[in-house]
Amino acid sequence: MVNSTTYTHLIGHVRRLIALLAVVLAVFAVHGQELAVESFSLLPNDMTARSLQPVRDANGELTALIKVVTTEQGFDFDGGSLGIVKVLQQPGEIWVYVPDRARSVTIRHGKLGVLRNYAFPVPIQSGNVYEMKLSHGTVEVVVKPREIVTEWFVVSSTPSGADVYLDDQAVGKTPFSAELPEGRYNWRVERNLYQSEAGIAELKAGNRVALDLALKPNFGRIELSSAPDVGAKVLLNGIDIGKQTPCVLDELPVGSYTVTLSHAWFETTSQNVSVAAGDVQKVDVVMQPTFGELALLPRESVEYYVNEKQAGAEVQRLAPGVYTVEARKAGHGNARAQVVIERGKRQTPELVPNPLYGKLRIQSQPFGARIEVDGVYVGETPFTVRDLLVGKHSVVVSLNGYITETTNVTVQEETTVDVSIPLTPEDEATTAADLFETDRAPAGNTEAPIQSVTSEQTEIERIVSNYYTALGGLEKFRAIKTYREEATLEMASAGVTMEYTKEMKFPDKLRIQTNFSGMNILQVLNGSAGATVMDGTRTPLEPEVLTSLQQQLRFDQLTDYIEETEKLLFVGTRSFDGIDYDCIEATDDNGTRISYYFNRQTHLIDVMTTLTQADGQSSEFVSRIDAYTEVDGLKFPSHFRMDGTGSSMEYTFTRIEVNVPISDVLFELR
Repeated sequence: MVNSTTYTHLIGHVRRLIALLAVVLAVFAVHGQELAVESFSLLPNDMTARSLQPVRDANGELTALIKVVTTEQGFDFDGGSLGIVKVLQQPGEIWVYVPDRARSVTIRHGKLGVLRNYAFPVPIQSGNVYEMKLSHGTVEVVVKPREIVTEWFVVSSTPSGADVYLDDQAVGKTPFSAELPEGRYNWRVERNLYQSEAGIAELKAGNRVALDLALKPNFGRIELSSAPDVGAKVLLNGIDIGKQTPCVLDELPVGSYTVTLSHAWFETTSQNVSVAAGDVQKVDVVMQPTFGELALLPRESVEYYVNEKQAGAEVQRLAPGVYTVEARKAGHGNARAQVVIERGKRQTPELVPNPLYGKLRIQSQPFGARIEVDGVYVGETPFTVRDLLVGKHSVVVSLNGYITETTNVTVQEETTVDVSIPLTPEDEATTAADLFETDRAPAGNTEAPIQSVTSEQTEIERIVSNYYTALGGLEKFRAIKTYREEATLEMASAGVTMEYTKEMKFPDKLRIQTNFSGMNILQVLNGSAGATVMDGTRTPLEPEVLTSLQQQLRFDQLTDYIEETEKLLFVGTRSFDGIDYDCIEATDDNGTRISYYFNRQTHLIDVMTTLTQADGQSSEFVSRIDAYTEVDGLKFPSHFRMDGTGSSMEYTFTRIEVNVPISDVLFELR
């Protein structure tokens, strides 16, 4: 005898067979028209192809994504020689992943026809997302079976995207809905990393079955940190997962794991961690150092050397051993000591260079001339400067009605250097021709005359010397071991704002990190090598970029023009915007012409103009320095504007620091 439950189940299967037979015998009516593209555009804020659901081609390169908006299915896509990487059917649209620089696509449909070799109207670039709206007819199915009683079966889940099974057959993903014949159905919902849900649905007319499932996680997470340092490399079950502490290891399937931390300055440490469903394990690993520390006290103008290699005045990590530490200062005797570095201990040697003195005796004809030594007034001729530190010094002798004379002297320990300078009356001097003749009018004032210069080398030294004195002293700049600046760059015409941080560790390390429209761009220079890192991709620096970064590591580039006069084009008085400036015009190694306008009262640079030549065309930029800020007795530009043809940029420095601790780890080329 057949019981009632079995009878009901058989009836349900019979009804489904009748429905299937009716579909097979149906008459299909297709209404279509030629395929066309209604619109094609870039979606600049869509991060699907870059970070949310990226796809890479066979060469490991990041692809672009075209979201094809259509309510129909059954399309085929052909990318020609470059091919199609992947096609995903999504609700209301089709995702087509194409290689970088793809140019066209052919779209085919069994009912709607063919759109052949559609050329993309915009360049296709990897990581970008584009939207293609299709215009086409519709495919309609006209079925004339006997009427079947149906009802809706609806399933939603949190999270969505779970697989839905009916009677052990996959029918779709959540959110899912289907109109089915009356009957009894075994349903199951599964999603990776979540516990499955299952049950029985009784579908009857007027009794819709709707399931809203909160899937229970079948995973946990590990929140990992390290002390006393961060930045330890993380290995999970012996595999490098590309993360550093602190970090979160999320969506780990339930089970046991071995977490290993590796760091250049600490012992490699492993720890076993068990993860349960929905569990959060906080793991704090204390790492044991494999180094000792050398603390060098900051002293003005003192340079430190460890085993003959220059070192900063900061706490340094060293492998255990014996080191020779030396303190050097211009005009002083070196102080040195041997230091034993032990693991886990800090050594702080007291190294104070002793000053070495000589004398400088200065005379002139006539007497009574003003004397400046290294930009500092010391007296009038004849005069003896006592207790002058050994080394090179610049001596300037000036007297009203006479040409100013400059000479360089070298003072040795416990010796006297005699300098006798005959002064030449100005009315006997021969006026020199302009150093450089050009038909280009001075920037900012087309009618401003260029005045001749009588002693160009003396004028250069005077202008540059006064400039560095106004900044706080060239020697103080050369004594800087580390430098950090934070700034904001605004391009109002383009509506763009960029923030960046620059860190320098002299003599050869530089790092610039820029945030722009959600992208993080990193440039690193370490000695003679450098790299750019963007979107996780590391590429070597181009030669011209490498040279530019190396030049940024110098605060004293203007002193080049004193020794390399072949770069000099003009020295003298020039007017800009109706104001007279002391001006130096010079060329750099690339042939770019730069004009520096020095304020005659402050001796600081107010304006710079840059003239470049490329592909037979000239481009000129004008930079105006509006403000300086003082840090540790030195002045740095804190706000300036740069205007060029069709563009304008404004820099605002929010933070400037010198001689602050900066780790060598920041400059590693990984």
